[in-house]
Amino acid sequence: MAIKILVDGAGGDELERAVRELLGRRPQAEEWVVSLVKNQPLWSVNVLVSPGDRLWGWTYLGLRREVPVVLAEALRVAGFPDGESQALNLPQARRQNPAA
Repeated sequence: MAIKILVDGAGGDELERAVRELLGRRPQAEEWVVSLVKNQPLWSVNVLVSPGDRLWGWTYLGLRREVPVVLAEALRVAGFPDGESQALNLPQARRQNPAA
């Protein structure tokens, strides 16, 4: 499995570990590229490559502590097993796909 996480910003190591833990449960054949960029005090999360492009272009901007919860929900909604929601009230996230 190829998981590439591009990080830009102080404190990104902890967030990278959280995202890698979520994606680490993916099947071996899946390929992912995710960028994490700090925009004080928020983090921008962008899925650049995902299996079948099901999360391609998915973007989230929010607090660091919200990122794993929102990403887990996005995985679940996109139909990836194990992407279980960890909260009832999730911050807004949106998927940008010009082909849709």
